[in-house]
Amino acid sequence: MGNLIKFFYDLSYRGGVTNSILNGKQASQKVILTYHNVLPGKEMTKFFTNNVDILKDTFEFQIKSLLEKFKIQSAMDIINSEKKGIFLSFDDGMLNNIEIVAPILKKYGITAMFGICSGLVKNDIEFTWRDEIFLMLKNLLNKKLKVSDKSSLSAIEINIDNLNETAAALTNHIQVNNKMNIVYEYLDEVLSMNNLVLKRDFFSALRYSPMNITDVKYLKSNGHFIASHTHSHRKLSMLSDVEIEKELKISKDYFRKELGDCDALVYPYGSAGEVDNHVKDFAVGAGYKYAYLNTVKGFEKGDLFIPRINMGNVASKSQFFGILAGFNKLFR
Repeated sequence: MGNLIKFFYDLSYRGGVTNSILNGKQASQKVILTYHNVLPGKEMTKFFTNNVDILKDTFEFQIKSLLEKFKIQSAMDIINSEKKGIFLSFDDGMLNNIEIVAPILKKYGITAMFGICSGLVKNDIEFTWRDEIFLMLKNLLNKKLKVSDKSSLSAIEINIDNLNETAAALTNHIQVNNKMNIVYEYLDEVLSMNNLVLKRDFFSALRYSPMNITDVKYLKSNGHFIASHTHSHRKLSMLSDVEIEKELKISKDYFRKELGDCDALVYPYGSAGEVDNHVKDFAVGAGYKYAYLNTVKGFEKGDLFIPRINMGNVASKSQFFGILAGFNKLFR
């Protein structure tokens, strides 16, 4: 963060501007904070993690900072259109959510919404496709990646300096070349070409191992709200209609059977690049009444386009509250 931007955040916070704006927002709307993985320091890495990891100590700092000034609402009210205020949500359903997040939430007497991929819980997929890319490249350090349909990628020798860049390039290659329908089959082919079999190791267990259904039921029994995060976390707008329907229905039916209900959907990416009215119509057709984005602008208002705010590894009160107030949009 540049010195001028830091000065702006600090000045706004000390002058009470940030607090005033956030007070107004939480009184008139839902302010939903979105997290993914909360990890101990030893599991944080500079490598490609899609910018969705936060240190355990930083997460607890953010929670304590919030509770000094505001109330965090009950997760069960997140689908109540009349209820305003601050809510917490977590995406994907990885092991760190039950081992690290749940105890912290219990410590402070708060609850959250958890958007969970049924494919991970059921072991239909071992990793989300973007995590699989990272782990594959991590296992290819100091070796050349072999990809049959992209010679420029195949010429790259993976090292600690280009791993992030290569992961982004392979992600983009999959999307640009319309491989989202078959992304898991495609990555299986790439793994085979590189003679790799991915296994979760102890170091990455909290980050890359999912919760099981017993964990999910534990969360629900403790007052947390469970939502579908689709079946396999594929980008919905890049799927065929048949696959969109499968992604939405398989997850909903599974959680309805196991938990008794599942009326809420958390879109996998929740951006304008993934969600449109076509995708929304499929969500409605699958029986979802509520659906959550990962952005706060660019969509019509409605129960199938509910905005959220992505939170990162921010350990500054002025910046943390500034992001909630929306100041970060000024510096894009």
